[in-house]
Amino acid sequence: MRVPNGGEALHNPADDPAMRYRTGLDPDVYAHVLATPGARELVDRTDRLGR
Repeated sequence: MRVPNGGEALHNPADDPAMRYRTGLDPDVYAHVLATPGARELVDRTDRLGR
C-alpha cells in the first residue's frame, strides 16, 4: 500500500514568514494548507488508508 507524501503535495506554511512559527491548529495555517489544489482529496485518501 502506498502512503501519500503530503510534504511534496501541499503548500508549506513554513515558506510564509507570517506563518512559519504557527501550528496546524491555527485557522490561517489550516486554510493555507487546504487551499492547495487537490489537498482535500489527499486528506480524504489518507483518511481512508487509516481505516
